[in-house]
Amino acid sequence: MLSYYFCPARVVPFEQPPPPFLKSDCGKYKVVAFTQTLWSFDPAIFANTLREMQQTYGIGSDATVWLFQAGWIDDNEDKWIAELRRRGCREPQNFGPNILICQMTLY
Repeated sequence: MLSYYFCPARVVPFEQPPPPFLKSDCGKYKVVAFTQTLWSFDPAIFANTLREMQQTYGIGSDATVWLFQAGWIDDNEDKWIAELRRRGCREPQNFGPNILICQMTLY
């Protein structure tokens, strides 16, 4: 979703099955999107996804990234917010009830 609005010239691929991540170059920024559908937040899956993204794209430890999340995490929202704070996202910015952006540190 972010690539669509942030990088309007980028064509969204519809491969089946989709790759785990889609990367868009947007000027001086890079957008990496996780393509799998998750129905609930799980801290272990989140940590593994971040680790896989770091390995796939050569993102070093202690890198600062912006996280964009759109959708619902109703049943585990307290775990979601706690995990974001643990990773340095102290003040997530909400744009309505289902869109969040925050800066965090990878490790």
